[in-house]
Amino acid sequence: MSDMNHKLKVDNKELKDLAEEIGNLRYDALGELLGLLAIKLGKDADKDRLRGRKQLSGKLMDAHSELYSSSFYVLEAWEICKEKM
Repeated sequence: MSDMNHKLKVDNKELKDLAEEIGNLRYDALGELLGLLAIKLGKDADKDRLRGRKQLSGKLMDAHSELYSSSFYVLEAWEICKEKM
């Protein structure tokens, strides 16, 4: 099985550094990113479900739901602070 689509780094950045950079995004951009990640995980969950990987699909769908919820919370935080930015 190939790991071509499942990398350990993005542009050779350590995950800790990448998390810090992402965490420094303005909250509207961070909320959008979390939503897009949620969508990606949902697509992966659907593909795994179609391949009969029910347990994996279920966990990915759980992660999808939690990330999607998180995106809304971050966007609500943006609404609170956007006038001061």
